[in-house]
Amino acid sequence: MPKPQKHVFVCSQTRPDGHPRGCCAQKGGSDLLQAFWKELQKRNLFDRISVTYSGCLGPCDGGPNVVVYPEGVMYSQV
Repeated sequence: MPKPQKHVFVCSQTRPDGHPRGCCAQKGGSDLLQAFWKELQKRNLFDRISVTYSGCLGPCDGGPNVVVYPEGVMYSQV
């Protein structure tokens, strides 16, 4: 299997209700991950793009967060 050209990490971090930082899972991170996977399947891009869940990427108040490599670009409020 060839190495994907892009690797997308989607924050799916969970925290207890009321945690001061909140979490991407409560802001739709898990649903976003599923949406990425569905689009990859629909467009037959699994050999070019890898999408995986990740833990906390940092800016929790702006979640859900996504980072794309090899560029290292982060997207918030996706």
